[in-house]
Amino acid sequence: MDFTGDMNKNNISELSPDTTPPRAWPDASTPRSKRFSRRTKSQRAEKTVRQLQILIVILIAVMVISAFAVGSSVQPLRSQRDALSLEVLRLERDLAVSKEELKFVVAERDELVTTRIPGLESLAFDETITVERDYVRNILFTMTVQRGQSAYEFRLVLANDELSDVIPNVSVLLFNQLGIQVGAASVSLKSLSMETGLFKLAPGDVRSYSGRVDLLNATEPTYYVLDID
Repeated sequence: MDFTGDMNKNNISELSPDTTPPRAWPDASTPRSKRFSRRTKSQRAEKTVRQLQILIVILIAVMVISAFAVGSSVQPLRSQRDALSLEVLRLERDLAVSKEELKFVVAERDELVTTRIPGLESLAFDETITVERDYVRNILFTMTVQRGQSAYEFRLVLANDELSDVIPNVSVLLFNQLGIQVGAASVSLKSLSMETGLFKLAPGDVRSYSGRVDLLNATEPTYYVLDID
């Protein structure tokens, strides 16, 4: 057997260059880059979701706080409204009671004043008040304003139904609500002679006389008295 030839073949085979092309290994960097890109996008998405969640939580918190603040501000207003309503009802009841008490006090005062002063009558303006006492038939009171001040005028109607002459002598007295005299005027022989040139009322004469009551102070009169002599 020719071992030498076989060995030479083996040696030649082992020493001959390898013409087989090298195996192409896959590029490891390509899939790693893709994985990194996907991971980055996922992180960004997660960050955006977290930001949106935080924003939603903040909005909900703001809405809750606003609702609480509005409720807190409205509640005191409702309480004040209810308290004011109760106060108005109480004042209305007190006013009604006060009006009744005032009516009673005024009536009691009028009774005391009129019984204390004989002939005291309530004063009425622009209304003819029938008297029919002696030679005085009626009287009319009028309130005027002169230079910002109230003035009180009157008109007396005098008539003589007697068979003899009458010499008029009438005093008009004004009183305030407490029965205190605040003014006076006289219709006398002197005043009538100056007004008409006559000193007396003859039988059957009817005459009117106008005058003015000077007040002692700025108190408004409430009553009057006719003092006929």
